Amino acid sequence: MSPRAVEIYEKHASGKSNDAYLFTNKLGSQLRVGVVRKFPLGFRRHALRHYAASTWLRLGTPVHEVAEYLGDDPRTVLKIYAHILGEGQRRDFVRRLTIAETGQSESGHSTDTKPANPDQIQASPDPSGSGLTL
Repeated sequence: MSPRAVEIYEKHASGKSNDAYLFTNKLGSQLRVGVVRKFPLGFRRHALRHYAASTWLRLGTPVHEVAEYLGDDPRTVLKIYAHILGEGQRRDFVRRLTIAETGQSESGHSTDTKPANPDQIQASPDPSGSGLTL
């Protein structure tokens, strides 16, 4: 879990037994669906599920793990969220293409190993005496 999720869990789990509900009503009983309907969240509840799955995939969580979190089959997750997986590939491609076109490495150094003018290469004695250097 993320540090924020752990923080929320610890806050709500404090003083509760292992078999107690984490989120409860005022009486300590299980929350009912009617309570959620009575106090709408301002968006479709399914949108929260979609947001979570999309975020996990964008962060690189393996598809089989996202499927487990959602209680779905990995094939279903791939069918619904394949476009999310492609987003990272497109961004990586554009980054690599930019690097190739500018001749810069990711560290900002030139990736071109050829000299501008091959005639400028001159052999000179190696100060260590082990041979020639370029």
